[in-house]
Amino acid sequence: LDERSLLSGSRDEGLEEGLAKGREEGRVEGLEEGMVKGREEGRVEGREEGLVKGREEGLEEGLVKGLEEGLTKGRKEIAINALKKGMLPEAVSELTGLSLTEIHKLKG
Repeated sequence: LDERSLLSGSRDEGLEEGLAKGREEGRVEGLEEGMVKGREEGRVEGREEGLVKGREEGLEEGLVKGLEEGLTKGRKEIAINALKKGMLPEAVSELTGLSLTEIHKLKG
């Protein structure tokens, strides 16, 4: 074999090795970049889902609390009016569902 054939064969082997190594490094870098991008997209999606869910839960809790407060206020107004009409505290308690302690606080 002449020197050119040897060099050409060595060069081809080196080229193949270089290409293989370059492909592998490219795959690794691509995988790392993909994982980073995937994590970030996942965080963004998670934040968005969390905000939506938080708003929904907040609205629901607010409605429930508002209804409860409104019912309590209405019961107290009925109790005050019933006491003004001379109803006994025990009867007002039974009528409104308020405790006697609450009725006595309203009376005083």
